[in-house]
Amino acid sequence: MSDRLWGGGFFEPLDPVIERYTESFSFDRRLLPADVASNRAWVVALYEAGVVSAEEAARLDRALMEISQAPLPQSGAAEGRAAFEDIHSYVEAALAARVGAGLAGKLRTGRSRNDLVATDLRIWCRDEIGAARRALARCVAAFAGLAERAGTLAVPGYTHLRRAQPILLAHLVLAHAERMIRDDARFAEVLTRLDACPLGSGALAGTTVAVDRQALARRLDFSRPTDNSLDSVCDRDFVADALYACSVAMVHLSQVAEDLILGTAEEFGWLGLADAAATGSSLMPQKKNPDALELMRGKTGRVTGRLAGFLTTLKGLPASYNRDLQEDKEALFDGLDTTRASLETLAVVLRHIRPVPENGLTEGGDLLATDLADYLVERGVPFARAHGLAGEAVARAREAGLPLVRLPLDLFRRVTPLFGPDVFQWLDVRAALSRRACEGGTSPARVAAALDRVRSWAQQRLSAERPAEVESDARR
Repeated sequence: MSDRLWGGGFFEPLDPVIERYTESFSFDRRLLPADVASNRAWVVALYEAGVVSAEEAARLDRALMEISQAPLPQSGAAEGRAAFEDIHSYVEAALAARVGAGLAGKLRTGRSRNDLVATDLRIWCRDEIGAARRALARCVAAFAGLAERAGTLAVPGYTHLRRAQPILLAHLVLAHAERMIRDDARFAEVLTRLDACPLGSGALAGTTVAVDRQALARRLDFSRPTDNSLDSVCDRDFVADALYACSVAMVHLSQVAEDLILGTAEEFGWLGLADAAATGSSLMPQKKNPDALELMRGKTGRVTGRLAGFLTTLKGLPASYNRDLQEDKEALFDGLDTTRASLETLAVVLRHIRPVPENGLTEGGDLLATDLADYLVERGVPFARAHGLAGEAVARAREAGLPLVRLPLDLFRRVTPLFGPDVFQWLDVRAALSRRACEGGTSPARVAAALDRVRSWAQQRLSAERPAEVESDARR
């Protein structure tokens, strides 16, 4: 390993086994843009504090820009050695090669890797959460598109995975969109909590250099500096927050995947999965498998596991920086990478799904039992009693081997004479849907309004980025 940022008081080299075990350059190399941004801001802070001259600051800044654009060296992991200890030692070595070790060494004045990595990780997390939120908005737009394609197609709604009441397929689709809108709010909360700049906290006790931390925070697009130097270098709440937001989003994606897997299965069949979003079997020629959705469901455990593992890492750490915190990066990288990839994949899968009207619900059967109870409530029967009478009518229909709507009126009247000829008007799927007109219900009018709101939400989130593509997603 070359160019460590420490070692003056050591007389023996680090054992190669320990060197390989402790290095992080093989994975924290992706922090390079954030590290360069932090270093450039620190150069300005040092210039304003009188530590470097204007000419030195300009040379350092130019060199840092060159480093950000140059290809990174191999990590060395494949050869069983570590090329650099971490991304910070790489940047300083590359800087020394361009401006000389003396000037490069000034950059570390008043600053530690502890406050530097804490800042870098916040910058990286902020940018990646922004990308995840854009992917979320694309999913919401794709859900809006599928809901519009579904129109007024009715399907059974389920509780306990048993047929319950009629709903619009679009109502089910938009239910998943609502979850993703909440996911976006959860990620926004993470951004609020990480919006403080640790740079200038030093190793733990603050810095003796007269840097303007307020200006430093603004330069790096933070609203303020952190308040306590000791907390600043060890605070990884934002990592746990981000992993929690990822975990909840992935749980929602898993639930979406399950509904889509069921909806496209032959036994349900309300949705059709295009060839472009399916795979086949190496043995059974007829198979059309929803592998992307199954993987989405499976990867949920991976992300929730990252959250559980990282929380365990934090447990019991004393205040200030400890090397355990190196474990934050792989957990955060993998959690956000997996979540973002899953969101991007779902948006594509949704565009390859079509409603199948011929498999929709036309006759309600037992699903209209609650409407039968509501019919009696309209005639003054307390709901508890109406519930029992409706259940008795359902039992009679089952005994006769008939759908509820085809049960003869005389059999209805044997349950209670309150049933009249107009009862059959209540046992109609379209009428049942229209009656659910309370806010948030599954009536066509309410669902149409919900669709407009969800589509508008997605378009507003993405209007600054390829508006035509967003409109296309929402209309497909």
